[in-house]
Amino acid sequence: MSETDLASVMEQVVREVLQRLAEPAGPAPAHASAVAVVLSASAGDAALRAVGEAVERGHHVARVGVSARTPASVRALAAALPADVVCGSTGGNELPSGVRAVVAPGLSLGDAAKLATGILDDIAPEWLWEALAGGVPVLASPGRGFDVPAGSTLARVADGVRAACERLGVQWRDSENLPIALSAQVSTGNESGTVHIPSGRGVLVTETMVANLAEGATELVAPMGAVVTPLARDLAKRRGIRVRLRT
Repeated sequence: MSETDLASVMEQVVREVLQRLAEPAGPAPAHASAVAVVLSASAGDAALRAVGEAVERGHHVARVGVSARTPASVRALAAALPADVVCGSTGGNELPSGVRAVVAPGLSLGDAAKLATGILDDIAPEWLWEALAGGVPVLASPGRGFDVPAGSTLARVADGVRAACERLGVQWRDSENLPIALSAQVSTGNESGTVHIPSGRGVLVTETMVANLAEGATELVAPMGAVVTPLARDLAKRRGIRVRLRT
């Protein structure tokens, strides 16, 4: 091959490489347990702990959406999470594609009411509405505004909003059980139907925790030393869920 021919071949190779680099990248492959998290403006430390626990349980948090009205101190803590964190009201900060679930720990009564009435003027109701419209499971725990005296007028309002969100498809869970319910909803690559409770001191497996496990759960694995209440064992037996301690 002459120098002229070699130069021509090299020029063609370089041209093809540059052309491929200029082409837009395809979508990133979906992670088997990718989830998105959205935080109301009033979400605090408990909500952030729930996100951290989801990561510890093996979930890939693709993106965390934080309301622009969230206090700067909470936004700073959210920025330290091992995830892409976006902050804003609406537009420009889209719900990532391919997520298996959207989690809203500490969803405020105000954001829940906006979701129920279709007022999508902040990132929380916008993401949740988009997820529900696309058939993506939404799990939420009640936050500010839901903690009102039982039997009061405000309690009836809160119950109505909660029921309206349920009709849209929101799955409500207690804040302490939200990460467990997420693992039951979305596989983290563990054996099918198995839910693992992370290690910790003084772990107590209650009847409520078992009740909050999604359909399809077949086994609940608790850390060594955990205490399983008799009511929890009874309910697990009725649901056909095996409870065992990790060895």
